[in-house]
Amino acid sequence: MTEIQRAAPSGLTVRMVSEMTGYAPTDIALVSKTVAVGASLQELAVFLHSCRALGLDPLLRQAYWIRRQGKGTLQVGIDGFRAIAERSGAYAGAESIEHRGQIEWTYKGKKHIVPELARATVWKIVAGHKSAFVGEAYWTEFVPSGEAEAFQWARMPKHMLGKCAEAQALRRAFPAQLGNLGLADDIDGDMPLPEVTITEEDPAEKQRRNARRYDEIFTPEDERPARTEDVEAPEDDDDDD
Repeated sequence: MTEIQRAAPSGLTVRMVSEMTGYAPTDIALVSKTVAVGASLQELAVFLHSCRALGLDPLLRQAYWIRRQGKGTLQVGIDGFRAIAERSGAYAGAESIEHRGQIEWTYKGKKHIVPELARATVWKIVAGHKSAFVGEAYWTEFVPSGEAEAFQWARMPKHMLGKCAEAQALRRAFPAQLGNLGLADDIDGDMPLPEVTITEEDPAEKQRRNARRYDEIFTPEDERPARTEDVEAPEDDDDDD
C-alpha cells in the first residue's frame, strides 16, 4: 500500500478527495508524485480544488504545489498564465522576448554571463483595438537566492528570466485574472503568492468533522448514521426532596 492510499490523520481518504475535487484517484496519485510531492491528502484536496477553480491542469504543469516554511503554496506555471489569458478571449499573442545587457553571476563558485534584463510584450484586444502591454524582469531582482532554487537559472538563464518578464506583461494585461497569482519561477518576485496554510487540530475532532461533512454532501438524510454528538443529553432531574 502506498502512502497516498493510507488514511490520513485528518480522516480524509483518496476516495473522499476524489469526490471533493472531481479528480480521479489515479490522477490524484500522479499529482502527488509529480507536481505536489510531499503534500498531505488535506493539502492535495485544497491544491486540486484551487486548480479546478482557476481552470488549471496540474498534470500539464500549469500549476505546482510547493512547501515553503511549513506552508503549502500554489504557484502557477507560465503555461498556466497563458491559458488563463487565452480563456479571457482578449489575448492576442506575444512578441519574442528581448534580452538586454549582460552581467556576471556566480553560481556554485562558477561565473556565468547572464542577461541583465528581459523584456516581454503581449497583446490584448481593448475596446476593439489591439494594445501592447510590456513587462520587464531584471536578473538581480528575480533570480532565486538559494542554490537549489537557482539550478534551472544557471542552466537556462535567458529562458527563466524571459518567463518572469512575460508573466509581468500578462499580469499588466489581465490584472483581474492574474494580478494575485505568483509564477512558479519568480520566487523572489514582488507579487504576493496565494498560500495554503495548514493548521493542526485534534485528529479525532478532524475525523468527526470530516465524517459529518461527508455525510452532509454524499449521504441522503434518512440514511445518515446517528452520531452521539448530535444527540442531546437528557436534562438532569434535580429533586430537592
